[in-house]
Amino acid sequence: MAYELDRPALDTALAKVFDLIEETDAGTDLPGTTRIGVYSPYAGYRFPVYLAIQIEPDDFSEAVDGLLGRNGTPFILLSPTRELCSSKAEKRLTDKRSGFVSLSESVAIGDKRQLRLLRPLDEILAQFRGTNLPPPKEDGAKAFFPTPPDATWGDVSIRFKDGHTVSVKAKSAGGVFNYTQMGMANKKNGDPTVQWELLKTFAEERGILDWSSNKAHRRNQKRRELLAADLRDFFRIEGDPFRLTDDGKGWQARFLISPDE
Repeated sequence: MAYELDRPALDTALAKVFDLIEETDAGTDLPGTTRIGVYSPYAGYRFPVYLAIQIEPDDFSEAVDGLLGRNGTPFILLSPTRELCSSKAEKRLTDKRSGFVSLSESVAIGDKRQLRLLRPLDEILAQFRGTNLPPPKEDGAKAFFPTPPDATWGDVSIRFKDGHTVSVKAKSAGGVFNYTQMGMANKKNGDPTVQWELLKTFAEERGILDWSSNKAHRRNQKRRELLAADLRDFFRIEGDPFRLTDDGKGWQARFLISPDE
């Protein structure tokens, strides 16, 4: 009796166990190879994930070459075992900052025939993450904030600890950063930029800045645009972090912000 592999069901199960963002169009023009989802550990970082099931090493090698030729960015390639992935094929992947994962070494069938990981996902992808993700924090320079991939501006909170430091949260991620680490230091003298001062003003005004504030100024329009760009760059969340107030006479932060108390 011959059994046929339910490839869509397998792709879906693997996408779930590897915590991938699923895609509706998983097909590729490479035999035995499907794109099962996107690995997005942080906002702004998205890596395609493929599953290649071949019988012969040469077929697997052709799939590797095909994926490398079609992807301008790093990707992750899953395969049932390591047997078909020669050292040369794996080197071609690592040379392009891509990763290989053997399912037999990483996944097992658990209770109720559900797939489960044999090790934590971060450990399975440790080499890939080390190659493609920045370190969590860089002292004395702009820091990397690990914004969750599904975070919105409504999930962000900023609380000033003092004039130069803030406590930041975005869903499960958090940390304490100064103005330099948030990319708001003057390149000439290292002092806080006007964007940082405006961020402090928004904190003092509890997130709303309009003409009733003694800090209101016609130059704040341009400064707000620059501040919005700095915040988008730091958090890597799309969209404007500010909106017009209901009366159209001021700006309101889409995130929570509060002063040092």
